[in-house]
Amino acid sequence: MKTKLYYFVGLLISYLRKCYVFYKSTEINAVFGGGKRKISYPYIIEGAHNIIMDEPVSIGPGSTIYTTGAKLIVKKHVIVGPNLTIITGDHKYIAGRWLDSVEGEEK
Repeated sequence: MKTKLYYFVGLLISYLRKCYVFYKSTEINAVFGGGKRKISYPYIIEGAHNIIMDEPVSIGPGSTIYTTGAKLIVKKHVIVGPNLTIITGDHKYIAGRWLDSVEGEEK
């Protein structure tokens, strides 16, 4: 009896995880306009408003994309495997200053 209960709980957890992954994937794909644009969950995306994607695009799971300070343009027919990392311009650049000398409110 105990084995059947564990089996049922395992199936339930598996089903709920698949539902969550589907929801998260659908959520981010809607941000980019849906269609043939797909970013697989899990992902970390900051600055989604700075990302422009053509169709079709497929980005694998485990991706990290920070576009807080610059635009990211992904053209047509791009397929990227898992664990992609893109970080664009998350530090303020001040002409004539070293990056490590920019402090406090200047950032």
